[in-house]
Amino acid sequence: MSDITIDRFEKKPKFISDLADFDNSKTELHIRADVKNRKLLNELNIEKLWLIGAKEKDIEQIFSLNQPKYVSLYQFLAKDLSCLENLNKCETLITEWNAKATELWNIESNPNLKKLAIRDYYKISDLSALEKATQIKSLSLDGGIDKKLKVDSLKVLSKLPQLEYLRLTNIKVAEESLEPITNLRNLKILELSNQFPTKEYANLAVKLTKTECSMFRPYHEVEIKDENGNLVYDRMIIGKRKPFLLSTKDQTRIEKYEKEFEKLKNNFAQ
Repeated sequence: MSDITIDRFEKKPKFISDLADFDNSKTELHIRADVKNRKLLNELNIEKLWLIGAKEKDIEQIFSLNQPKYVSLYQFLAKDLSCLENLNKCETLITEWNAKATELWNIESNPNLKKLAIRDYYKISDLSALEKATQIKSLSLDGGIDKKLKVDSLKVLSKLPQLEYLRLTNIKVAEESLEPITNLRNLKILELSNQFPTKEYANLAVKLTKTECSMFRPYHEVEIKDENGNLVYDRMIIGKRKPFLLSTKDQTRIEKYEKEFEKLKNNFAQ
């Protein structure tokens, strides 16, 4: 099942600053957009490309020379994302850290796209363009380290019943509702951060019984230690604004949260 996930820390090949020094028998390439001798891309057979600091013109020029199946764009400097519509053969697209774009592109123009990750796009709040992305099987929407991905609603996700993998982390939804995800009956793996009301996780736990998700329970087992190596917390209670607790001294509170979670599940099951 792991082949449907989107690896956030996939191992990259050695960084290349001049394509004249690149072994053209290799199919994986890691470069900046201003790499020396960029025109040599036309002579390469690249299947996986990691590209840093690209603007609109860079995308248009690079992908007119080569069409990899796997594309990772870091520090993506484009304001107009329609340049991504040129990725005709791309099956996996990971795009991270864009401070300019305010809207998505026509994802329908990427007919072979199966996996899509959009990370740290803090100026985008409207996800409606995803409605036509019926070809993708895996989707990851993530905020950055310092700034959350703030969106109006997740309603568009209900239009993507073909999804098998979904990841939502460091995301703030104005409606605070995960209800649209209940429509994703083909979902095999769901990854969520602990930023929604407890009832939202309980509802999903009842509706998506065939989906693997670590948030479908009252708490997570964690290991948080102080500067002296002493265990401070070993339980993270599921739900927005819920506490971290220590089982050796907070067992009564933990049991209370367990009962509350089961009660919520029972209410949604009726």
